This record gives sequence, C-alpha cells and structure tokens, in this order.
Amino acid sequence: MKKFSEITAAQFATMAWPGTGQTLHVDPNGSDTKAATGKAVAFLTLTAAKTAAVSGDTIVVHPGTYAEHNLLKTGVNWFFMAGASINYTNTDLTSGNARGIWDDRDTGAVTCQIGGFGKFYFNAGVAAYNGIGGDTPGPATLLGGIVIQNAASDLSICCEEVRIRSYFSSPQYVYAVYVKACSRFTIVARKIYEDATDFANFQEIDPGDPTTVNSNASGIYWENGEMNVTAEVIKASRYCIWGSRSAASTATNLWVTCNLIENYGSESALYLDSVAGGSATWKSWVSAKEIKGGAQAVAGASYYAGGKHYLTVNKVSSTIGTGITCAATAASELWITAQKVTGATIGLSLAAGNVTTVYADIQQIEDLAAMTSGVNVVAGTLRLTNTWIKVLNGKGIVHSGGATRILNCTIDTSNTDLAANTGANATAAGLVLGGCTLKVGATSGVSVGAGGTTVKCFPTCFSNKAATATIQGTLTIDANVT
Repeated sequence: MKKFSEITAAQFATMAWPGTGQTLHVDPNGSDTKAATGKAVAFLTLTAAKTAAVSGDTIVVHPGTYAEHNLLKTGVNWFFMAGASINYTNTDLTSGNARGIWDDRDTGAVTCQIGGFGKFYFNAGVAAYNGIGGDTPGPATLLGGIVIQNAASDLSICCEEVRIRSYFSSPQYVYAVYVKACSRFTIVARKIYEDATDFANFQEIDPGDPTTVNSNASGIYWENGEMNVTAEVIKASRYCIWGSRSAASTATNLWVTCNLIENYGSESALYLDSVAGGSATWKSWVSAKEIKGGAQAVAGASYYAGGKHYLTVNKVSSTIGTGITCAATAASELWITAQKVTGATIGLSLAAGNVTTVYADIQQIEDLAAMTSGVNVVAGTLRLTNTWIKVLNGKGIVHSGGATRILNCTIDTSNTDLAANTGANATAAGLVLGGCTLKVGATSGVSVGAGGTTVKCFPTCFSNKAATATIQGTLTIDANVT
C-alpha cells in the first residue's frame, strides 16, 4: 500500500466530495450568530454549521481544536484542513453525551463523505468519574468515536488520526471505530489507535480522579456491511481488529490494508469470531506487514469465525502465546500467506472443536524460546506447505486429531537434544508428511513418534533418525540431513 505520507495534498483533497450546494466554513474566530444570519463569516462551532447545512453542502473546518460530537447529517459533507481536530470528552453517561463524534444512531441512515486532514479524538468516561475512587463500566450506549449501526448508511472518512481513550476498571469495550451495520463504510487514516498512559500494563490514568484503571479500548469493530479500512497503524490494548458474525450478518465483506496491527494488552491483535454460526458469505481480507500480539496477548491472530477468511502478512507474532490460532466451531475456511509466524508457545494451532480448513503457505515458523510445538493440530484440517519450522526445545509437529498434511517442509528440533523433541508426533490417524525433511538431536530417540499410529510419508521424506511410528510410504534415513 502507498504510505500515508506519500499521498499528496491534492490527492487527499479529492477523496472528499466537493458537494453540489454551498460551502460553509468553521473557524475558531468565527461567529455562529453572524453566520446564521447569512453574513459571509465562518461559524464558530461545528454543530451550528451542521444545523445550518442542507443536503449537498460541504462544511470546511479551519485549523483549530473543537470539542464537539454527534456531527453526522445525511448529504452534508465535511472537509478538515491541516491542523483541524476534534477532541471530545463525554461529560456524563446519558445517551446523547455517549454518542461518538461521527454517529448515526440519532440521525438514522446517513450518506456523506468526510475528507481532509482531520484528527478525531474521543475520550470515553473521563468526566463521568471525576472524584470517584472506584471506577465502574460505562453504559452500553458509550461505544466509541465513530459509530455506524444503520444498514443503509454509506459513509467515507479520510483523516489523519482516529484516537480512543477509555477509563474503565471493569470490562467495558469502547472502540475507535464501531460498525455494527452499514451499506458501505470506508476509512483511510494514518493512525487508528488507543492512546493509553501506560501501554506496558495496558492501564490508563483517569485525570479526573486520578485513579489507575484498566484500559479496555479496541481499534476496529465490524459485524455486518461492506467495510474498507486502510491505515498505516492500528493499535489498541484490546482487539486491534475485531470482527464478529451475528445472526443479522448477511453477505458481507471486511477489507483491511495496514502496515502495523499491534496489540499492547491481553487480546489478539486480529480477532474474528461468530456468535451465530458460519456463513460462506461472511468474509474478511486482511493484508498487513506485521500483526503483533502484546505482552499478555493469547495470540497474534485468532480465527473463531465461520465464513471465508484471507490473511496475507509478512509477520505474525505473539510474545507469550500462539502466533495464529484457529478454533471456529462453524464451517469456515482460512487461507494464510505469510513470511514468518512467531510464537512463544505454538506457532500455528488448530484447537479442540475447530472445524476450519486451513490452507497455509508460510516461509518460516519461529520459536521465541519456549514453544512446545511449531504446529499443533487437535481438530480441523490443515494443509501446510513450504515452511521452515525450527523449535528450540519442543516438538515440530503435534497431531492428535483432524487431518494434517505437511508438504515440502523442513522440521528442525535438534537445538535441544531430548528424546521427546521429535520432529513429528501423532497420537491419532490423519498425519501425512510429503517431501519433508526432519532433523532431531544427535541422541534423540526418534524423528517421528506416534504411539502406534500410522504416519503416511510420500513420495519420500528424509530424516536423520529412524521412526518408532508405523510408516506408510518411504522415510529415508540419512545421518547427514541438515
């Protein structure tokens, strides 16, 4: 993707509709009173300009900081000049004040475009808890900075930044961008992110108390509708990207193009789940340079969703958990193209109850230090090709259920010379090795251990040690395997 910094001002400006009506201006030196009487002056506030605008008009926002929200109006477009920003903090927990900066819950379906170089900052829950020593969750109406819930809404946003801050000690998810339903939603931004005071411990300091509370913000939420996201960076302490298929989800698609998707807390950076079964028409396409799980993240990327999903990435990593995990209980397919998958416990996991079919072409599965296995298949179907798997002190492939076909892979567990560190271990039928090379430690007992289960090797696999499993096909033993 083209870097945000490489997009010229002229190109960026064309991303907003010019509008077919009049142009209204908003400026910190403007006057709502004079502008409302028709005088050729700028409005002082965004809200007054929105009220005066009619469908087809464009509101141009001049440099300055504006503390307003709930600004959508169908047919009214916005253009933010460089240096213009909205920094809104909700002042209480009533529904109106809990609305986002751009929010269609009060307006109904909206069609408009928001362009330019705006920065949109939404602070969730600060003033509501001033002076309270023990913070509590906010209301369900407090969802985030950009909130779209109408199935007929068609909205495009181009901006510099969308930032979310949350101040809740109990789990209460808020989002930089929340799309429950839409006809089409497109956002192009340099950064979509949570700005926590203490990312290392995913905590925020509430300036109103001050009390240290857990930060519970996520970056992108998507449920139903055509959604397009382009950004340089998406980061949050909870989910950076969370897709959730509900009973209302229909034929719908999520497209994400991003350089860095980074989680700083305890959830997966990329997370897709289903609360209403699977559907082949619920699809996601995610393309990134790096997807990074945080210090307490269970995985870099997690797929619990039915549907069809496509992941193209240079690197996926988790510093304490699994690189990529699949545990969908509804029919689904996942295609992975990656240069490197890095994990602390497992590189690629197909967990219990999983019914996903995974087609993976991964150049390298990397062990950070404590992997129990490079690949672990408990259920589902895996087709893994062309991978270099090196595990420092564990097993290469663990297969205990489902169907696993490993083709043209090198599996190296020789770093720590223990008999248990087998190249592959199968305790159930269904493991197939095709054209693979296995290397284990010099004194390790076996290269393939299977507890009496047959492992199929064809056309020919190579190993530096003999197998204790029953081999169907050819396993050629060569002490010089490297």
